[in-house]
Amino acid sequence: MALRQGDSYNLPIKILIDNVILDMGLVDIVEFMFGDIRKVYGGTSIDGVIYSVDHFIVPLTQEETFSLKDKTVNYQARVKFTSGDVKGTSVKKCNLYDSISQEVL
Repeated sequence: MALRQGDSYNLPIKILIDNVILDMGLVDIVEFMFGDIRKVYGGTSIDGVIYSVDHFIVPLTQEETFSLKDKTVNYQARVKFTSGDVKGTSVKKCNLYDSISQEVL
């Protein structure tokens, strides 16, 4: 995956825990981190993250991608289950490309 500063995205993210797609009936909250940007599904979240069929759609705004400064952005998801257990995915990396313009359109 690659991102560009100033672009907006609706990122499709599929989460596998122990190589199995999540059983959403067992999920309480899912946290997504892209660098310092935190998005949450569930709970009292108003982050706009939705679940569709077998993956999440995680929105990133132009302002959020402009706030990313490192050329490589680490991202990860963590799942809190209704049992109280929390499991995280492995940390992945994506390239971040500059934008000449610094204006939000």
